[in-house]
Amino acid sequence: VLGFDSTDPFFNQSNSLYEKLGNLKKVKYSEEKSAFTVFSSYDSKNVNQILEHLFFNKNNIWSYQKEWRIVRSLNKASKIVNDQIFLFNFPPSCIKEIILGFKMNKDAKSTLINTLSTDKELGHIILKEAHIEYINGKETISINPI
Repeated sequence: VLGFDSTDPFFNQSNSLYEKLGNLKKVKYSEEKSAFTVFSSYDSKNVNQILEHLFFNKNNIWSYQKEWRIVRSLNKASKIVNDQIFLFNFPPSCIKEIILGFKMNKDAKSTLINTLSTDKELGHIILKEAHIEYINGKETISINPI
């Protein structure tokens, strides 16, 4: 799991017309069913309302996710796979932490630790690892620094 630094400039790259594109934004949760309103005119204000509604709203049943999103124009993708998957590069400076799974391969873990300790662009990243613990007969996951 990658943990990001939301204050990094990478997360604030809005363009002037569509202010919601390019900015990291908190998802809003509500009881309302998602319904799309047709707007009679398409000026920049309405486009921003449409983007807000489509990309940054979810039903309350998903509120436990505490989700944040960033929406980028597909024509700015760094790589496109099978004309369906649009990948975007991001700078190492926006990565705050990496959390390793408790079943991660030992060789891959060792390689990652070595890379983080030798690459100057990655030296700021905090490395953590998930562990399963049993407390009072219940399985819990704890996340601890390595």
